[in-house]
Amino acid sequence: MKTPLGWVRANLVYDKEPRPKPGTLVEVVFMLVFFARQKQEFQKTRLATQSAIEREGAEETLKAFKDFQEAMFPYDRLKKMEGFDTLNQVLQKWIKSGAAALTPTILERPGTSAAMKKGAALLQERHLQEKAGLLERM
Repeated sequence: MKTPLGWVRANLVYDKEPRPKPGTLVEVVFMLVFFARQKQEFQKTRLATQSAIEREGAEETLKAFKDFQEAMFPYDRLKKMEGFDTLNQVLQKWIKSGAAALTPTILERPGTSAAMKKGAALLQERHLQEKAGLLERM
């Protein structure tokens, strides 16, 4: 529920699923969505009331609107979070580095097929060629 997609999925589950069993993770999602929707309704009412009451200066109305905006889009506060840009840059760096090379560990087990052993040997050879600079990464 910390991303727009997560928020949409949680609301879809809340709207479409039958009442969850007590103590399940789905019940926790239901509770979080319920409380978020209650906060949205309260902030909507607060915003309307504040703007009707306040005639001069819009400071309190602006604060009420910002609170309403945060209630409607709770995942947006992540973008404002300190260090979010740094975390995003680290993630982008990991993505650009490509897929991780894994070595299968089940080759020593009895019953490992010849094709699997051959594939593992080819991967190991490719890894050694890449390490030696004979092969470029895609």
